Amino acid sequence: MLATLPRMTTLRNLIDGVSCDAASGATYDVVNPATGQAYATAPASGAEDVDRAMKAAERAFETWGESTPKARQEALLKIAQALEDRAEEFVRVECENTGKPIGLTAEEEPAAERGRACASTPAPRGSWRDAARVSTSRTTPPGCAASRSASWRR
Repeated sequence: MLATLPRMTTLRNLIDGVSCDAASGATYDVVNPATGQAYATAPASGAEDVDRAMKAAERAFETWGESTPKARQEALLKIAQALEDRAEEFVRVECENTGKPIGLTAEEEPAAERGRACASTPAPRGSWRDAARVSTSRTTPPGCAASRSASWRR
């Protein structure tokens, strides 16, 4: 019987809502540190990719910054639900990415809980009107950040 090789996953950047490769086209292998086996290829993103992502985030921030606290809360709760719906998949991927055992990874605080905590953080006193919590003022969100998953091991 022939041994089955593990399936390689191709990871891509997500910039401005579009799945894309690194501008250079370069990739690198993502290795499970527990097995030493490559399980995915990832874009070797560079400055051009980060610049495109930051410009997209700045454009998105304009809309997000003008949204009401209620709209932001609804968006965060929707994201938290999507994370919760795929929790088992995220645990599996995190195990492969870090080499940690499934039990240990599954015990960690789920991202969905953190998202719900952010969504339920009360707005500053005096910024809500009536029981429907309709915003009478806009607060400025603190900003955005860039992140590259799995790149710390390169």
